[in-house]
Amino acid sequence: MKLNYVLLLAILFVAIILASGCTKQEDSSGTTTTPPGSISPEPPTALPGTDSDSNDNAAQQAKVEVIKSHAYVGMAGHLKAFAEIKNTGTVPVKFVEVAFNYTNAEGNPTSDAKLASVRILNPGDTAPASMTLDIGLSPEGVTATIAGFDLSDPAPYNKIIAVKQELSKPGGYARGSAYAENTGDIDWEGSFAVTTTYYDAQGNVVETGTSFFPFGLKKGEKMEFSTTVIDDSPLGISDFKVQIDYKD
Repeated sequence: MKLNYVLLLAILFVAIILASGCTKQEDSSGTTTTPPGSISPEPPTALPGTDSDSNDNAAQQAKVEVIKSHAYVGMAGHLKAFAEIKNTGTVPVKFVEVAFNYTNAEGNPTSDAKLASVRILNPGDTAPASMTLDIGLSPEGVTATIAGFDLSDPAPYNKIIAVKQELSKPGGYARGSAYAENTGDIDWEGSFAVTTTYYDAQGNVVETGTSFFPFGLKKGEKMEFSTTVIDDSPLGISDFKVQIDYKD
């Protein structure tokens, strides 16, 4: 009777091994295969946001260049450096940092970075960057390069326009008059600014100004504004442009 009980346990043990062995098999190459009639497990699905290909593609399409730079010694003796940058890529960028390279008072090469005056740049947009440096420095050899930028979503609203009106030059100053208008069909309650870029007769950026609109604009609303800057560049200010700079 004891022998039969041991034999029964042995048979049961073998049956369990055979049952578990029929779910997976390995072929001679060591690859696990699924027997006929079994259900193959589904491959794992990528989680949203884990695929970096889209970010990599966007980074490859992002490009910002300095299209012109200029420096001069202002009325107070400070070295004033300016650059105009352009988004030459195919995706929006933001927080473009421009490095101004110059020789300091000790004769050593120096580089200081400054953010461009416009936060978000869509493809094809330009923006100024400026920096006032120490008294006594020479404008010779001053250059500007792109130090960095971030990828950006498009501007949150694109129905506010800025339209320039008149350039006046009252006694050593230049004043650019313009207006901002909400041409959309909704009230825009987010803050924004308008950057004014001033040019000399050779198309060099020689001054910048900013007007702030902290409470947005209602649909159809138009608001006039102006900026006034010192006109101390060697050739004087001869033109200006205005552009919207969204803050949120």
